[in-house]
Amino acid sequence: MIQVMILKSRSILSIVFFFVFSLSSCAQDVAQEAQDYIEGKHYISLTQDVKENDIIQNFRQEGQDKVQVVEFFSYGCSWCYKLDPFVSSWAHTAPLYVDFQRVPVEFQPSWRTLTKVYYLAQDLDVLEQIHQPLFKAIHTDELTDSSEDALKAFFVKKGVSSEDFEKSFDSFSVNRKQKWANALSQAYKITSIPIILVQGPKGAYLTSVRMTGGEESLVKVVNYLVTKQQDYLPQPSESQHQKESKASNINADSGSPI
Repeated sequence: MIQVMILKSRSILSIVFFFVFSLSSCAQDVAQEAQDYIEGKHYISLTQDVKENDIIQNFRQEGQDKVQVVEFFSYGCSWCYKLDPFVSSWAHTAPLYVDFQRVPVEFQPSWRTLTKVYYLAQDLDVLEQIHQPLFKAIHTDELTDSSEDALKAFFVKKGVSSEDFEKSFDSFSVNRKQKWANALSQAYKITSIPIILVQGPKGAYLTSVRMTGGEESLVKVVNYLVTKQQDYLPQPSESQHQKESKASNINADSGSPI
């Protein structure tokens, strides 16, 4: 009996040691990854003159109790299309203290309508259903024309009435959001996409696939930059925490301009 108890004790100790060792190794791996992320190589810090821009300060004020994560993108960008599954997956599992949103940019005249339909879909509350199919249609030649008529036909096929599309396409809300998106991307001096902004009380950073070397690496760097900000956020009250918990299932991409 004593021998059996000794053997059981040894087995339990072996299991405990295994888990402690595994957790220690995991923590070391995370710490090593963090050490491997170099400012100026894997991400850049925004310069003081950019951070002092009025548009940026207003945007930060809007999300001051959160870490703001923004993907600057366009439906017309093939690299954005390639990155989108990684960003979408990350956004739906992001911590509650993260405010994630996408901001479309207009590097080409043909991208103007793509910016408008992004905000149109947001206003009509169909962004979740439209976002990925629209990306796919543009980059698999299903939708070769980004004109208003072609985009309207696409939206109608997805269940949006032509009347709702026409009413929203040139609405005050869509035009205001488009103007805001252009102003924000210019304020942050965005010259290439896709690029991701991570902004909080600890600082503001930009990172991209080009900097990190791949989509999965980009997600890891974003997580690292987000985590850097966590301890500097104001602690929510119990009532705020309960509200955030109830809202955790809301679409992560519901941000709106100031």
